[in-house]
Amino acid sequence: MLVVESLLLMDCSFIPDTLVVSPTPVAAVTPEGGDITLSCTVTRRLLHPTFLSVTWSLRKASASSSAPPELVLSLGPLGAVTTGPGYAQRYATGGLRLAPGRDGLFSLVLSRVTAAGDQGAYVCTGRQWTYEEGVARSVVERHGEMGQVTVTPTGQSLNVTASSSSAGGPVSLGATLGLLCTVAADNLALLALGVTWLRDGRHVIAAMDRSGVVLPAAAAAIAASNGSSGGGAGVGLERTGEGQYRLSLRGVAARDSGAYACRVRASVGGDSGRWFQVAERTSAPVAVKVAQISEYLFKDVALMLKCDAT
Repeated sequence: MLVVESLLLMDCSFIPDTLVVSPTPVAAVTPEGGDITLSCTVTRRLLHPTFLSVTWSLRKASASSSAPPELVLSLGPLGAVTTGPGYAQRYATGGLRLAPGRDGLFSLVLSRVTAAGDQGAYVCTGRQWTYEEGVARSVVERHGEMGQVTVTPTGQSLNVTASSSSAGGPVSLGATLGLLCTVAADNLALLALGVTWLRDGRHVIAAMDRSGVVLPAAAAAIAASNGSSGGGAGVGLERTGEGQYRLSLRGVAARDSGAYACRVRASVGGDSGRWFQVAERTSAPVAVKVAQISEYLFKDVALMLKCDAT
C-alpha cells in the first residue's frame, strides 16, 4: 500500500526540476447560481518515474489577507480525491466535479455558486511526486494564482412588482380578479423562486414553492384568513411565463378587499437537495376594493318624490 507524505525535498539534484504550473485566468465576475470553472495545466518532463498532483484552494473574500487559503479539492498523485471540510457533500452530489482534460489540463467546476461561499481568490498548486519502498514524497511544488472571483449577489438586481386587472378601480361583487406578480433579475434563469401572495401584509392568500407546486398549506391559510363560515374568493395561482405568477380570485366578496403584495424568495442549489436562499423581495402593495351591495342598489338610480296637498 502506498503511503503519501507531505514531504518537500529542497535538494532536487537527482530529479531535475521540470515542473510547470500554468493556471487559466478565471472569469472575474460570475452571477449567483452560475458556474465557476477552474482550469490549471500541470506538466513535467518525464526524465524519471514521477507522479503529479493538483490542488485547488480558495482565500475567501471575507477572510483576512493573512489567512491561508482553504482547501477546495485535491487530486492526488495516484488519482485519489480529497475535499476540503466544507466541500465533501458538494462533491458527492455533483456540485463540485472534475472535468476531463488532455495534455496536463486539470479542470474543476463549481456549480450554482453563491456570493457568501464561493467568491475570493483561487489558487492552483501542482506537485511532482516520487516514491520508493512504498512511500511517496513531494519533491517540488509550484503555485499559480488563478485570479479573484466576484459573485454578483442576486439581491442587487432582484425586482418584484404587482399589478391588478382592475387597474385600481373597484371590483364588481362576484367577479374574478387577476393579480400579476412580475419578477426580474439579471440571473433570473439561474434562480429557483418561491412566490407568496399576501393580503394586508399578514394573510397568506396563495403560495407556490420553488419547484412550481402550489403548497397545500396555502389552502389552510386561505380558510383561516377568510373565516370558516364560507364566503370570500376561490383562489388559483399559476406560473404564466418566466418570472410571471398570476393569482386569480374568483367570485370576490367584500372581505377580499385589501392591499395585496407578492413576496419572492430566490434560491440556488439543488444538487444535493439542499437549497440556499440568496435574496428576498416583496412588491409594493396593490389596493383592491370590492364594491359593496349598497353601491349596486343606488348606482345610477334617480329618486323621484311626489307630494300631493289636499
